Amino acid sequence: MQVLLILAVVASAGLVLFALARGLFYFAQGHRAAMEGNEHENQLMQNRMMMARVKWQAVTIILIVLIGLLAVLCIGISLAAPQFYSPDNAIAILRQCALVLIVAVGMTMLLVAGEVDLSVGASLAFTGCVAM
Repeated sequence: MQVLLILAVVASAGLVLFALARGLFYFAQGHRAAMEGNEHENQLMQNRMMMARVKWQAVTIILIVLIGLLAVLCIGISLAAPQFYSPDNAIAILRQCALVLIVAVGMTMLLVAGEVDLSVGASLAFTGCVAM
């Protein structure tokens, strides 16, 4: 349950960044069309930009709800098990998540740039095999 909630938060954050980047891209295209005097293309880009903003707002609301659920879950676990917030547990969690977090940061940058790289899983597996 916790892993799914964390994955949902990370996915929502990625969607927010992607929608924001797409909105900025459409804004730049609309600005270029306005400068060139192409009214139809300018209106089309404004409509796309508005839809990107609406999607960004919806995904932001989902992200806020998921972060709230994660906070409630952490508070509930900390009340049930006092060792949850111990330094040893925090270090263990960070060690387990370090590799995934590093890959996730790189993939987020790729998605914001509009690129898709499907070889990340294979590269990660190959690196793990070579490191052993």
